Amino acid sequence: MRKPASFERRLLLALVLISLVPSLLLVAFGTVLLREAVSLQTTPAGWERLAESGQVLLERAEASEDTTLHGAAARHRQELSGSVQQAQRWGYLNRRVLAVLPWFALGFFALLGLLAVRSARGIAHELARPIHDLVGWSRLVARDQPLPPPRADDASESGEFGALRQSFRGMVVELESSRARALESARIRASVALARGVAHELKNALTPLNLAVRSLRRQGALSDQERESLDVIEAESQRLDTLARAFAQFGRPPEGVPSPIDLGELLDYLARTHLPGTVERAVDVEADLPPIEGYYDPLSRAFANLLLNAAEAIGEKDGIVSISARRVGTERVEIQIADSGSGIPDDAFDRLWEPAFSTKSQGTGLGLALVRQTVEAHGGRVEAENLARGGALFRILLPLTTTGAAAALGASGSGDVL
Repeated sequence: MRKPASFERRLLLALVLISLVPSLLLVAFGTVLLREAVSLQTTPAGWERLAESGQVLLERAEASEDTTLHGAAARHRQELSGSVQQAQRWGYLNRRVLAVLPWFALGFFALLGLLAVRSARGIAHELARPIHDLVGWSRLVARDQPLPPPRADDASESGEFGALRQSFRGMVVELESSRARALESARIRASVALARGVAHELKNALTPLNLAVRSLRRQGALSDQERESLDVIEAESQRLDTLARAFAQFGRPPEGVPSPIDLGELLDYLARTHLPGTVERAVDVEADLPPIEGYYDPLSRAFANLLLNAAEAIGEKDGIVSISARRVGTERVEIQIADSGSGIPDDAFDRLWEPAFSTKSQGTGLGLALVRQTVEAHGGRVEAENLARGGALFRILLPLTTTGAAAALGASGSGDVL
């Protein structure tokens, strides 16, 4: 099967035809008109007849005895002779022009053709290059490969093609962002399904275990060792029940309608109730900070998770947990929770917000995942970083008012830590 010509070649052929066909017609029409005009000048028959009739007139005038007439006849003969000679010269030149006129027209047409081809090639290349680039870019996008970096002449390119390049690059950025969001949503849905499945299996096992513990306690006459064993079983079953509730709540949207929340009061209360006495507390809330609109219980559990994580990071040594809240712009509030612990391991940042991921030996691993989901349910975002002086900093940015319904995001049970 014959391979079709490229777009640039087809465009070049079209531009050449558009420019050459009218030029060819004009050159051919002009050549014909010029040939006809020159042909009219090459016929000396009129001058020969004029010379014959003038000769007869001059001979009769010379035969007369009038001297005045003789002088006029001599002057007329001289003028007539000069005119006939001039006509013969022009006839000779016109015959030569008629001989070279087709070759001149052919050369002129060849020059026009050369100029047309060169101009059409430049125009076709400039028009086809963005199309070729976009075709290549679309193939890279289909293979999930990055686009080539912008060239130096791309920045100076204006008009529709420049806008098309910028729009395509913007579309690729949006496509990558949408793809990342889709992957994140799929990962969260899989994590939610896994968490709820685990919660269901834990509850199925805990129900008969709790019934058996209650039945044994009702029997009485237990030895101290048996009673201690039952206490251990009951305590561990309660811990598993707490984990089951945490897994069951993962992925659930906040319930009810949002209400005004005094961040200063909430953060001060959580700092007093969730941080041990060995940890120094520093709460700095901006004066006249307006209340935010949100869900109290999920936000309370999210901040409690961050404070408990900060206390665990400090451990038994002396340390400080700093809490601050201040307004950012006119529509957002920024909350910062920093500790003086050992900080976040460098290899943990990529998976820090993933469900069931933890750097600690205890905990469900849902704490930070639920923190992020709660914050995002309120239209905000949360970030984490290590401080230069040591320790970790969690920055939460929340809008003063809710911007939309919560998107299948939930909160962990109280006391659940990463």
